[in-house]
Amino acid sequence: MKLKSGTFEANWAGTAAVLLLGLWGAWITVDRWLTFAEAGSQSRALVPALAGALREHKLDEAIKICDRYKNSHLAKLAVAGLQQYLQQYRAQQVQYPDLQETHAALRRAQVIVEAELRAGVERVAVIGWTALLAGLLAMLAGSARAMRLYRAGQAADVPGLIAGVNAALRPLVLGTFIAISCFWGATLLRERADQMDVEMANSASELLSYFGTLGQGSGHLK
Repeated sequence: MKLKSGTFEANWAGTAAVLLLGLWGAWITVDRWLTFAEAGSQSRALVPALAGALREHKLDEAIKICDRYKNSHLAKLAVAGLQQYLQQYRAQQVQYPDLQETHAALRRAQVIVEAELRAGVERVAVIGWTALLAGLLAMLAGSARAMRLYRAGQAADVPGLIAGVNAALRPLVLGTFIAISCFWGATLLRERADQMDVEMANSASELLSYFGTLGQGSGHLK
């Protein structure tokens, strides 16, 4: 009994630490996934409205539309390009500004949005490795304490020692489960972030092509 009690006391802190790591990883994963879902939902609503404004060459209206979808990754990208293009158009008093600065503004916005979307994603994988290591250390500490109590004569039977070692394995099992869950979650988040990166790259290219058609005189700003 003393052996079991001592082993439980030795592993309580390790188990609690592993469990807290698991909760932290789950919170980040859910938060990122909800962020991605909201960005995707708003972007799907944004595209047709923005396309309509651009078709009529109403760039100010297009910016206002983007402002209504603040959580959309495509809106953040588009508004940066539109604002830069209009700023040059109004400051230089030329009908069709050079697109180099607009391209640079789109690229800066893309990098910033990518960083925002990926914030915490790699941390989930780190938490998984940490939980696995914490579980292993807790198991080693619990097993060492069980052996020490057994040799000290506080446990007179081998079944008691086996029960103590089994109790020491619990943090490792929990840590392994959390690690696998974190690795799986981080992989899914990376894949979704990669998809959104591609969407932004395609949108930036399409927006530059649109500005290029303006420069060829196929439309007038309103």
